[in-house]
Amino acid sequence: GVQAEQGDYRAAVETYRRVGQDHADNRTLAAAADLARGYAHIQLDEFDEARQVFGSLLERGDVPVPRTQIEMEIGSLYEREGKGDEAAAVYRRLGESDPGGRWGTEAAARLRILEGV
Repeated sequence: GVQAEQGDYRAAVETYRRVGQDHADNRTLAAAADLARGYAHIQLDEFDEARQVFGSLLERGDVPVPRTQIEMEIGSLYEREGKGDEAAAVYRRLGESDPGGRWGTEAAARLRILEGV
């Protein structure tokens, strides 16, 4: 949204939250708003909140982008927080579930880096 483009990520989080709630009957729109809200949380260094939003999208099954992309984001958030074990677990699962795919390949590479291989 405009707020995010202007760097007002706090306002963007609230706008995306409101859009998601106001349009809960439109699963596609609500999921897109939640995805944007997750990315706005990342811009605010609110990694737990972003992970919760992304996890909720995966649980609901309403993911406007490939599930593997969201899983990669969750692993990356753990890694940014210095939670290597949690990141490695996500990357390992992702590498096994999508071995030849874009995100599975990236996850496997990130796992090798974490493991110092």
